[in-house]
Amino acid sequence: MHLRVKLLGSPQVFCDEHIIQFPFRKAEGLFYYLIVEKVVSREKLAGIFWGDLDQVYALKNLRNALYVLHKTLSPDLIIQDNQWIRINDSAPLSLDIDMLHDLNKIHRHSLEGIADEFLDGFYISKCPEFEEWVFAKRTQIKSFCIENLKSRLALCCKSKSYDTALEMAKLILKLDEFDEEVIKSTMNIYVSLGQITKALQTYQIFKSKVIEILGVSPDVSTESLYDEICLMHQKNMVDRLNNTRPLSLYGSIFGREDELARLHAFCKISDPSRIPKCILITGVPGVGKSHLIRHFLDTYLEAGDLLLSCKAIEINGSQYPLGPWHELLSRLSTSNLSLVGLHTPGTLSDMLAKSIEQKRKRDNKVVLYMENLHDFDSASIEVFRCFLNRLPAYIRIIIESRNDDAHHIDALLKSAYRRDSLDYMHIKIYPFTKEGTENFCRFLLPSYKVSPEQLEVIYNYTKGTPLFLKEIASLIAEGKNLNLFSQKLQDIVKEHFVLLPKLEGELLKVISVFNVDASYKLLKSILNNADEQELAEAINSLMNKGFIIEKIEDGDRHYAFSHSEIKSIIYNFIEREHKRSLHERLAYLTREDMGDWSNIKWKEGLNSIYHLHQANLLIEELKARLNLLKLHLSFNHELFPMLSDETLKSARVPFSEMESMATYGKDVRDLLYEIHCTIGESHELEVLERTYYWLDGSYLIWYGKYREGLKKIYDTLYWAKNRGETKLELDCLLGLCYFGIQTENGQMLKKYALDMLKAAQSNFLDSYIGVSLRFLGLGYLLTGDLKRAERLFKASIKTFERLNTTRPRNSLSIIAALNYLGDVRHWEGRFEEALSLYEYCISLCNKQGLYHGLSLFHANAGHVAFDLKDHSLMLYHLNKSIQLNEQHNGGRGAAISHTLLALYWATEGEPGRAIDNLRKANHICATLNKKYWIGMLLYTKGIMRNIMDNRDEFKHLWIDELPESAVEYAKEAVCILEGLHIEHERQKACKLLTSLLSHEDISRYLTV
Repeated sequence: MHLRVKLLGSPQVFCDEHIIQFPFRKAEGLFYYLIVEKVVSREKLAGIFWGDLDQVYALKNLRNALYVLHKTLSPDLIIQDNQWIRINDSAPLSLDIDMLHDLNKIHRHSLEGIADEFLDGFYISKCPEFEEWVFAKRTQIKSFCIENLKSRLALCCKSKSYDTALEMAKLILKLDEFDEEVIKSTMNIYVSLGQITKALQTYQIFKSKVIEILGVSPDVSTESLYDEICLMHQKNMVDRLNNTRPLSLYGSIFGREDELARLHAFCKISDPSRIPKCILITGVPGVGKSHLIRHFLDTYLEAGDLLLSCKAIEINGSQYPLGPWHELLSRLSTSNLSLVGLHTPGTLSDMLAKSIEQKRKRDNKVVLYMENLHDFDSASIEVFRCFLNRLPAYIRIIIESRNDDAHHIDALLKSAYRRDSLDYMHIKIYPFTKEGTENFCRFLLPSYKVSPEQLEVIYNYTKGTPLFLKEIASLIAEGKNLNLFSQKLQDIVKEHFVLLPKLEGELLKVISVFNVDASYKLLKSILNNADEQELAEAINSLMNKGFIIEKIEDGDRHYAFSHSEIKSIIYNFIEREHKRSLHERLAYLTREDMGDWSNIKWKEGLNSIYHLHQANLLIEELKARLNLLKLHLSFNHELFPMLSDETLKSARVPFSEMESMATYGKDVRDLLYEIHCTIGESHELEVLERTYYWLDGSYLIWYGKYREGLKKIYDTLYWAKNRGETKLELDCLLGLCYFGIQTENGQMLKKYALDMLKAAQSNFLDSYIGVSLRFLGLGYLLTGDLKRAERLFKASIKTFERLNTTRPRNSLSIIAALNYLGDVRHWEGRFEEALSLYEYCISLCNKQGLYHGLSLFHANAGHVAFDLKDHSLMLYHLNKSIQLNEQHNGGRGAAISHTLLALYWATEGEPGRAIDNLRKANHICATLNKKYWIGMLLYTKGIMRNIMDNRDEFKHLWIDELPESAVEYAKEAVCILEGLHIEHERQKACKLLTSLLSHEDISRYLTV
């Protein structure tokens, strides 16, 4: 009778292959202890298993248990005397743990079992010493096993037995998933096997585990290895078709060799022309445009080259403005680049050109791939039009578009080509002819002869489109009858789909629900946290079959369908309720991933709205749309947003045009109407509707429609007060305060800031208290009470300093009040102190990585330097202010900067520079209508007109911008500055006017 004992995993004892059942738990545990330790004293065994009893009873129970084992097992197995109990060495017995001493003797198929836990799931109550022994043995066996497996792993790698090595590595990681050396070995093994994607996935899975569970990042050496493999992955962007299985939806470059050769010849590096090159590739869907481009990039790019890509993102049937460029700039951005702000297409194209230059490595190639140009919104096309005038010579642009939508961009590129701005080539890809279709079928199916009848059916259905031809070839290879082919691509894809394993099928459904590339993190979450290894294998399988492709951005994996037609078919294949459920889950997962609405990116918010819309969650969609509008309003229309440092540094929102925001507002109104019709009235809906009125009013004020905007805000404020909706009341008062600031109405600002302060204090809303104190101080500053303004600014600073100790830091609110303290000193004529405060604001912004307000702070510092007659310092700050204003929504200040630079260059005898700055200042002042800025501008115009009157050579440059007399400009400046409370500015204007009226030399009034 032979006993075989299995101790790894769930323990079992076999007698001649029959499982032995023990009558009670302690007898079984006693046997396992003896079988491992071999010899044990009676007292020790009694203490381990019956330690809670007196020794007499414990020994009696031990004797009973030994008797049970004697009856259950072989009588000769256990030998005992008065003191010792031992296992008979000569008994026919085998233990699985004994085989761990020599892994080479273990059969390959049995190796996996050695990673199982010792006595897994076996437990005896009230036997703590036994549990301690089990734990110690588990640790000992695990360490011993890992050591032996690592030795065998090293030998396998040395002998290049990578398949066996991979098995060893997987076993080690099953025992210790955080063994980083083995992770690196696994990555190298995958690379040796040519499975680069799996190597990258191994790192990603490991990284997510160590961060989530251990709270640490991978070792630097592991990250370096990952970076090296990423370079390999970029070099092998296109997944190759396995020649033995023509199932891939891609395939080879067959039939497009000429187009590929033209691409390489056109983009050759040695071209002496040294001008940018642009290639437009057009064709019908499925003709192979994307595959040709990917194949070209795969063979054209080398390690270190820069590949950039952008494409439109559809949200509820339309593209959000400038989506492609904002996404690209976000990926290119460094810590000192922000996309927040009111940018024009020109400034965005400037940012794009500068960002590419910063990202590019010396002498390396740069390729910009614009996918699906036919989906770009009009604003994005306008940015591209501006970018064409700023293209660096080294760039290669590849544009993909459908035939019907390409004529406008073709005309644009031809125009640039005729101006010698770029070199241009248009490649039109056509479906195969009937002869080409036959040759393609022969290439895909070398061992199968397609009959003329079959060729006729194939060509009539596919019209020579490669995407359809590959699908049909796949089905022929599987032995399907051609006469049974459906006449629709849907049926072909469905035939593949229904044969997929369950996880792969569900994975395709989930990816089809995304309106953007599907992130691995969200895929894992929505698939109920599927096993990472199984999920990785399913993804690899779908990539090999050609359904999906992988993209790696900033170290994160994303997946997309290889063709948009396949995505549409899979999406339509999902049952309606299941589709709604998937959108609902994605909406909430996206929402959880974003965190607070004030800390999101614009694109993330739109993605959430898309899923809420598709899930028919109307109220939640309305809330999301309103929250996104609030975020947009805070970033673009508030000088110092009441947001945390992290939010200000991380969030991205597109610039707003009045037309695009009007369209967005109409979407909200339509949604409100739909909710009223389908759900009916409720208090929650009324609050949301009033919130929209407040937001709409705020936007109207920003765009200069004061009467309409104020009416909406006043109506909402009255309603909110009567209904006890304090948060909405405070938001309305916040909007009215910003209106007071925009119009420089100090009395109005004081009134609403005081109302805001009372409401905030009544409800203990400290952040609103801090902001209202700052607003109140600014109101007193504008009305000339500088001392009271100073006290209120300091009170605001103290409020936020206290809040920052317990909440996410809001440094900008403190910096804003410090800036206004600088204004107090400046208006008092204490220039040195003012400069010190402004430069302190600048240093705090740079330290915290904040850019809101930074342009204004530099402009203010430059203005004080102007008053101090420090020319070099003035030029530094003013030029920095303009630079920041062009790149960021760093606050205001460009008007003052351009005005003072116009005056400086005029007095320095630089008429061209002077008039250029004057035009820019004039445009800004006319748009925003700020009294202080206009007063300064008129003062400058008075001086410049006087210079022009005395310098005939300036007249042809300046006369159009300075039609009035110098005296008229000075009078207007005095009139405006008299109403403000900046005494030194008023005095300068008065002295200028007096001098002009008395025909004195005005040079002594020029501070520069």
